Amino acid sequence: MKLPRVSIITAVYNACSTIEATIQNVLELQYPDIEYIVIDGGSTDGTLEIIENYKSHINVLVSEKDNGVFDAMNKGIARATGTWVNFMNAGDTFCSESIIGDLQLQQYPEAGIVYGDTLVAADGSLVPAFSVASLPFGQLMTCHQSMFFNRVKLQDKLKYVERYKVYGDLKLVIDIYKTGAEFVYVPLPVASYLRGGLSSIASWQNRKFKYSILFKEYGLEGLAKGILDKLQYHPYKLKNQ
Repeated sequence: MKLPRVSIITAVYNACSTIEATIQNVLELQYPDIEYIVIDGGSTDGTLEIIENYKSHINVLVSEKDNGVFDAMNKGIARATGTWVNFMNAGDTFCSESIIGDLQLQQYPEAGIVYGDTLVAADGSLVPAFSVASLPFGQLMTCHQSMFFNRVKLQDKLKYVERYKVYGDLKLVIDIYKTGAEFVYVPLPVASYLRGGLSSIASWQNRKFKYSILFKEYGLEGLAKGILDKLQYHPYKLKNQ
């Protein structure tokens, strides 16, 4: 069975201390058909100079001002040619050189998303993925670094809503789930991620983004579930079958 092309998109802005580790990690992947796309938001701290050291190994490099991380990720999607797309942003890495092959993406041509578990970069602890029942509570099954999106299957559904400066990844995955697309969980650690992204920063403004998405998608029930989630009511934290 022919292995599908995988497009890996790295969105970055002023991350000179972490971008090189991500690039090197992607370039070390043992998979025969990877397209690597780097979208830089016009960095001014030396990030672009580091990226350019690897320019010959990067299929697409864009450096220009953007409207935030989800705008940058959409720019990457628009330039991707792979069947599958993964977003591995600055500072994050894959757990192993063989992980893409280990996921056996070619076995799931009709799936919308294939996802696995995640490791916390700071201490290597495992964060098991949740079931899709977590979505109405405002909780992704796993971080987007551990997801692979089927670009061919999803087509124009694979696009972030940029007005959600925080939790745009939650909005995207809920939208995909509501189309009836198949979600496939593979019990493997996929990515190691750095904590501290926008959606991990506790603030009322961030919570408003989350609650507005839940209310829009699920009404008052969704809003209530989102609030219960903040109170540590997690009935969806069940081991995936």
